Amino acid sequence: MMKKGVTCLIVGSLVLTSCAAQNGQPSSEGQTVAEGAVLGTLLGAGLGAAFGGRQGALIGAGIGALAGTAAGSYVAEQKKKYATIEQRIAGERQIAAQATATARAQTAASAAQLALVDAQLHDLSATRADMTTARDKASTLLAGLQRDRSQRESQKKEFETRHKDQQAFILETEKEIGTNDPQKTAQLAQWKAEIPGMQSAAAAMTNQIAEYTATETRAEQVKSLCC
Repeated sequence: MMKKGVTCLIVGSLVLTSCAAQNGQPSSEGQTVAEGAVLGTLLGAGLGAAFGGRQGALIGAGIGALAGTAAGSYVAEQKKKYATIEQRIAGERQIAAQATATARAQTAASAAQLALVDAQLHDLSATRADMTTARDKASTLLAGLQRDRSQRESQKKEFETRHKDQQAFILETEKEIGTNDPQKTAQLAQWKAEIPGMQSAAAAMTNQIAEYTATETRAEQVKSLCC
């Protein structure tokens, strides 16, 4: 029964998002935001029910509504900036590519910083002189790691929001284009091709945050050895 309910919710959400495409008419700003909220609520409730029963469905619906409304607001706001769908696709594709490039550059910079800290911790753990100085250095490194991890978590959250916004905008644009415009469909496919790169960059950020946590643990250990 639970699986059937989730399936119905997902199917229902797809039906709702296709309503604005009837007669080839694009969604208004308010309708776009509302559709995002409804879609987010339904999908959130469906996923929540799949993993947590009724309580999970309620929690998922709440989270989904917020996420869906935010994505719908982004779509509605961005649509105002483009005179044509072609301009929209090109502009948003560039935004997606730039966001991915920035995320990857941040990951590379953080990887270099982690490597440096790792080398410093190795030196501190091998030292046998001036334990007070070594402990202070370990404490400083630990504080820096915690600060940088918090920054990476914020960057990851921002990037994941951008990723969700792009996916929502692609769905909205795909709905507007329909199936009778091969040229726009081909352009849309190029935009869609940016999404896997965003997903890969987000996964790399997640892994790196775990590396920060592991390095913090090591810094704590080195700090205790220096006491």
